[in-house]
Amino acid sequence: AQAFSRVRSASRPRFAEMDGVQAAQAAQAPPAAAAPARKTYFAAIGDVHGQFRHAARLLRNWEASRREADPDCRLAFALQVGDLECHRDEADMSTMAAPARKRHMGDFPDLVAGTVTLPCPTFFIGGNHECYGWLDEDECSDGVRELPAAPLAAVALTGWQRRPKQVAQNLFYIGRAGFLTLRIGSSGGLRFLTEDTYASRPLPGDQSPTASAAAAAAAAAAQTLQEVRLAPPLGSVGLGVNEEEAVLNIAGLSGILQEGAFYERRPPTSAFGLASNKSWIGFNCYDVCRLLDWDVSGDVEVAPSCVASGPASDAVFRRTLQRAWERCLGRSMSAPTADPELSEQDLVRIFRHATSGDVETAKSASDKYQAHAFAAGAEARRLSSLLGFFQERTASWSEEKCALFLQSFDRSRLVDVFMTHDWPAGLLPEGIQLRGSRPMGNATARHVTEVLRPQLHLCGHMHTPLRKEIMVDRAAKSRGGAGGVSGGAIATARVKVCCLSKVGYMHSAAFFEYDWDTGLITELDPPTGLPDFAGPGDDVDSGSDD
Repeated sequence: AQAFSRVRSASRPRFAEMDGVQAAQAAQAPPAAAAPARKTYFAAIGDVHGQFRHAARLLRNWEASRREADPDCRLAFALQVGDLECHRDEADMSTMAAPARKRHMGDFPDLVAGTVTLPCPTFFIGGNHECYGWLDEDECSDGVRELPAAPLAAVALTGWQRRPKQVAQNLFYIGRAGFLTLRIGSSGGLRFLTEDTYASRPLPGDQSPTASAAAAAAAAAAQTLQEVRLAPPLGSVGLGVNEEEAVLNIAGLSGILQEGAFYERRPPTSAFGLASNKSWIGFNCYDVCRLLDWDVSGDVEVAPSCVASGPASDAVFRRTLQRAWERCLGRSMSAPTADPELSEQDLVRIFRHATSGDVETAKSASDKYQAHAFAAGAEARRLSSLLGFFQERTASWSEEKCALFLQSFDRSRLVDVFMTHDWPAGLLPEGIQLRGSRPMGNATARHVTEVLRPQLHLCGHMHTPLRKEIMVDRAAKSRGGAGGVSGGAIATARVKVCCLSKVGYMHSAAFFEYDWDTGLITELDPPTGLPDFAGPGDDVDSGSDD
């Protein structure tokens, strides 16, 4: 499972301590107003299999039960772990990999028509029973965009996909693999960035490494970020223009592991009908690298080529750092004349990336920076001030060191929730079998979890509720480096794994609270009495993924 993971031996620069900040300067800073404790509630839903009416009822019933004690309790969003089955018609359903006895239209058409509604924005990944012919189709498959400017003259970009992809009101497909950074307002509104990613390839006949590298750089340059805003739910009080927002980073990996095709590209969606539908239900090494690597072709988070030669004060470094912050904060800051103000949550998030620390470490670093900026007469929360702060401290760094620093702002460095359809391996004792012959989790999902180290891992597929924990050494996060741990010490992370059953079964939904102050995610009313391993549901079959 680790064959595809690139090892980096160099340790990343850290900003655990801010040089030159004196206690006297901190004393001059205006005291921060004590913010009231704020929390965000969200849900996780297991395999829906077309039962949208039932899934919506689960969410509404939970909200109604909580409002008896807290009238303002509302779900900000929901996450769904695959096997959603959002078939619009028979043509969509024909692209699903399933035998005839498991092909049912479900009530997704009612969701599209508006006779069924979801009470909150819901974001989902794909499982092994999806209409990938529609979900994965290009938004514009026949368009080719040429980039004539050197050194990308030999590169053509063909097709593009916008992710997340909205498939119905309040329903969004995250994609095959990637990140979704949500900003949750105190009023309950959401905003996030959609990203237009282009499929890139060298021109015919040119398969040289140089052309491949140019294709990767071209795809990165062509990516566009667009901000989406969703209004708060009915009944919420006000949508403040400058309201505080929490930031949550969600990673998703669609499909299941098919070992025989793991190192192969999936066929284009135009090949449906020419190849087995099973060709689309697996994730591959490219999907995994999109989550773990920062310079994979076609999906560049922060690439070393963005760092110009010479000192880090170069304007290219500054623009690249801003673009990285846009992604990890989930907000657009690219207006030509704008110098946007960053919130306290934004500053803490940025310093969590920069220091590889927890919330308290990041808050301390943020306070020191703001005291330093106040003493210098700067507006600490302005984007230009923070860019200037980091630009000043990296001015003498080498190109390689700057690239490593930029890498620290990759979204894979700070993941709150990770979603897979299948379970990670190792949750059950060896020899336990729940659903026929299908594997009890897979090592690849486990490896990705150990590298990302999210607070919460959500999964489904087995139609069986389970709660487990995975203990991960911080060294696993470093991908060969020190992982931000001073002195080479090893800290242990605790990843909570929430396995959800099928909608219609017990415990097919779980509900969570996110605390803005501590950054912790806590399950509310967790199920009690679950054994270490539960029995299968009534729909047990041969266990194949047909």
